[in-house]
Amino acid sequence: MVHSLASSLAKKIVGNAGVPADKLPYIAYGLEIILGCIIKTICFLIVPWFFGVLPQTLAAVASSVLLRYFSGGAHCTSLFRCLLSTLTIFTMAGIVTKYILSSAGLSIVNGQ
Repeated sequence: MVHSLASSLAKKIVGNAGVPADKLPYIAYGLEIILGCIIKTICFLIVPWFFGVLPQTLAAVASSVLLRYFSGGAHCTSLFRCLLSTLTIFTMAGIVTKYILSSAGLSIVNGQ
């Protein structure tokens, strides 16, 4: 879905903006990355918010970003698989963190 939307937008850009046709694959790839990031960001804000663990999930994502740069990691074969797996892992990490903190009488939101 994202690939076809990016390709369609790239064709319109090439046709209307006077960009050389040989740049079409580059523009399509760039748009695909941008659209994928927008979709991931929206999902990573909505789903944890729905479960009431947005701060905990964002803390887990921030920690992961620092570690992933040095450690690498697994790659999925499609944007949807990547989104689904990482969203599940980080939302579950947020839920577990909230449960552990609440059972200890602590909160990441109130700073207690």
